[in-house]
Amino acid sequence: MDSIFSSIEAIKLETNKQCLISNHRKILFDNNQIFISNETNNLFVFSDKGEFIREISKKGRGPEEFFELRDFQIDFEGNIHILDYLRVLVYTNDGKLIETIKFEAPDNSVVLNPLAFSLSEKKGEYYLWGGSFGIESNVNNNHFALYRIDKSGNFTERYFPVKHSIMGNGNRFRFFDNFTNITPVFGNDTIYSIDNGELKSRYYVNFGDRSLKEKIPDNFSSLGEFKSRLNSKYVTGIYDFIETSNWCYMTFPFNGLVYKAYYSKKSENVFVSLSNPRLPNRIAPLWIDTNFDDKLIAMKSAGFIVREIERLMTDTSKLSEEEKHFIQSLLDVKDTDNPVLLVCEMKE
Repeated sequence: MDSIFSSIEAIKLETNKQCLISNHRKILFDNNQIFISNETNNLFVFSDKGEFIREISKKGRGPEEFFELRDFQIDFEGNIHILDYLRVLVYTNDGKLIETIKFEAPDNSVVLNPLAFSLSEKKGEYYLWGGSFGIESNVNNNHFALYRIDKSGNFTERYFPVKHSIMGNGNRFRFFDNFTNITPVFGNDTIYSIDNGELKSRYYVNFGDRSLKEKIPDNFSSLGEFKSRLNSKYVTGIYDFIETSNWCYMTFPFNGLVYKAYYSKKSENVFVSLSNPRLPNRIAPLWIDTNFDDKLIAMKSAGFIVREIERLMTDTSKLSEEEKHFIQSLLDVKDTDNPVLLVCEMKE
């Protein structure tokens, strides 16, 4: 794994009582700023140097407030789009409400409760991901995992009929170049992307003999049992798919463990490891959270950084001068601090 990283830099996020980050949900970089949401519906804004700028603090039940921060996106003008329950609120970069777009299911037979969304190529339009949340049956084929809505909140397209419960992570949409990549659902080995308004298959991931060879049952009650039975034989899902110009990153479960894989587009080599490897002579990410400026970004807790420094400092003779300098820059990190972002530049 050490051979794939060209360099790793750290961004230490400022720590004060106004911006304490607990369990983060999502990280986006935009226009020299870092946006981080967490499980308590906070949206913090930091500079690309880690200084705290502001919190987009609009939580509540008022007309200009959001009740739930289910997901957020940043558009090309720097405006912040927040997915709330059955509506999208659009704010300026400093938190002033621009507009609210309400939507509801096309008819009473459709269950709609989206947990994630993506900006459309057309301003004011969105793709909504509800998966199977709230769906107990789909015998009439009314329910879909992905919908597209226009500026008025009307539904214009439907994708991926829901045949069974859908398992997966919350960050369903990831951006790269002009594409919006969609992390696949349980049992699917194809990465789809939205390209100029068209849904296309972008990558097929071949797990060889470990590829799922049994049909997933078309019901909503036995998927857990099905998954448990096959988990020791097959790879049953792809998660956290993130792309740069030269690399694709993903995680996948097999036999009770979670693996992460880095695929080099240039060499077509795949580097696979367990999700929590410790490199012998450097601090490196365990998970990748997002991409920015053709780099892979990981958020690590301050406690992780402190423990890694302690581990590596037991024998500094094995460390490169570059790694010693990197560690030196992190010696002021304390267990109670905000997380540290690891910015990973990958080798070609």
